[in-house]
Amino acid sequence: MRIQAIASHTTLTTLENASFACRQQSCLMSTLAQTTILLASVITIMLPFSVVAAEAFSEPAAFSRLSGAPLQAVVALTGVATWLIMFGVPACRAFARLGRSQTIIISNGIVEVAEKTIIGRHAWTIPLAEFTGISHHVRTNLSGTRQELILVHPQTSKSLLIEMGASISHNDAEKLANTLKLPVLPAGVLHRRCKARETESAIPANASAAFSA
Repeated sequence: MRIQAIASHTTLTTLENASFACRQQSCLMSTLAQTTILLASVITIMLPFSVVAAEAFSEPAAFSRLSGAPLQAVVALTGVATWLIMFGVPACRAFARLGRSQTIIISNGIVEVAEKTIIGRHAWTIPLAEFTGISHHVRTNLSGTRQELILVHPQTSKSLLIEMGASISHNDAEKLANTLKLPVLPAGVLHRRCKARETESAIPANASAAFSA
């Protein structure tokens, strides 16, 4: 689950053998609203096309007109396909996020992540030693500001939110880092890594070759 999508976070204290455990959920109402709007857009786009297609196949004269102008038909189909992709793909992704939750358990040097959605379950594990440390972040969105502790992985998509709240002190970060035996990284390190990767990807290959020469 993407960190931005997490709306609620609960630390689990009932697992005796775990160094850390939590359960996280996305915002159901926000995802439901987004899915509804996107699906309505897809239906609005497809409805006129469906009417024209049904008329073309039911009436030979209409089908003959379309057959006699293949270029216009291709242009129309291309336009419909483009709009369908623009709204259909985000709609499918939003639908997949409905009811999404995940559980993170850290035990015996292993991080276990179990994700659940309305269309299925997915679980993966990774050694705790692959993470570089814990970093404190402040995230601002339309709902306000929240503070987060991120378990940072060299591969940004594998970084995990392990604490969030209105206020998180440096002592809280150090305590959790000591529990997991990881260092406390500078604040905002995850965002700086993302920006650095975006800058590197923006440099053309021939420019890199010129610098190396």
